Amino acid sequence: MTELITPSTLNEDVTLVYSKNNCVKCKQTKMLMERSNIPYKEVNIEESGLFEEYIDMLKDGDDAGLAMPVVVPAQSTQLERWNDFRPTNIKALALALKS
Repeated sequence: MTELITPSTLNEDVTLVYSKNNCVKCKQTKMLMERSNIPYKEVNIEESGLFEEYIDMLKDGDDAGLAMPVVVPAQSTQLERWNDFRPTNIKALALALKS
């Protein structure tokens, strides 16, 4: 059985990018992270076989909606997770990883 991939299920300190198919903001986020040399692991929630489970986990009790992608920075950066395409947050993540 497939398991949800979360920061706590990984054995490494890695940035996670939860994405979905045909998501322009997901593509923009990944492209900017690659240009900024930020290593990350992508989890496509539509291809995972656990779509509803990921939605529930990522909404985390917030019924207001969910903008994709969801980025969970590496724990060592001590940055908060965010939703949507946020170049300023990506820049802050790149700086935190260089420290």
